[in-house]
Amino acid sequence: MATTIIGGNAQLSIEAAETGINVSSFKVRYYPEIDAKLAGITGETIIRGRSSDFSRDVSISGEVTGSDGLMAVTLTSAVSVANDAATFGGAGGGLYLQDVTETQTRGENWRSIDMNLTSNPLLSD
Repeated sequence: MATTIIGGNAQLSIEAAETGINVSSFKVRYYPEIDAKLAGITGETIIRGRSSDFSRDVSISGEVTGSDGLMAVTLTSAVSVANDAATFGGAGGGLYLQDVTETQTRGENWRSIDMNLTSNPLLSD
């Protein structure tokens, strides 16, 4: 069943389904890869050098539903995600697997993963 948003352009829940996992959380951090400060003789910043494009860290959590999609990523190939990872720019550069944690617990808990991807604007395969 679809949900209708009344009175605005808000987003409720996860934007899109990902292949291989049932997404419970999707988070993107945008930041400059370079943020160098030059201190003057008093120790205060007098010059600052920053990247002109964002780097991104993407964190995805969810229950495993298959062996394809996000469950088939490798360390050296760029990953495509269905959810928006370019809201504030930073679409340049591929997303690469940084690390993933798989969790299996007894009882009525589903096998799940916590995956971290990273991107630098000039790095792609």
